[in-house]
Amino acid sequence: VNMLAKRNRVTELDLLGNQLFDEFFNYKNNWLAKEFSPALDIIEQDEAYIVNVDVPGYKKDEISILFENNTLTISGSHNDERTKDTDIYHRRERANRSFTRTIRMENIDPDGIKAETIDGVLRVSLPKTKSSQPRKINIS
Repeated sequence: VNMLAKRNRVTELDLLGNQLFDEFFNYKNNWLAKEFSPALDIIEQDEAYIVNVDVPGYKKDEISILFENNTLTISGSHNDERTKDTDIYHRRERANRSFTRTIRMENIDPDGIKAETIDGVLRVSLPKTKSSQPRKINIS
């Protein structure tokens, strides 16, 4: 009987913990969940910077890339549409979301910037200006 009482208390605590967790991370009520910020990596190579951004589920036309005043701005807006008006959701975590990431980048050749998406990752290549690329100096 004692083990059963302990098991019930643990189960009740687990249920309470799960309920608190669900309420805290509930999309509609949580300001953290509404602020979506995709993971981003910046890689420096000899001739360019590479910016990789996780954008799974985003289509190309849902992403905007702007380079202005030495600032790269990547933004996206994704809307998950219901398949039918009669669909009833019991839980919806994949709702509409948007993001904006802004990075200050110096010595970039804006005419050479290229972007592509591969397997849910946006890859932006920002070539360095010739004067900012490393060069080997020979000693005479």
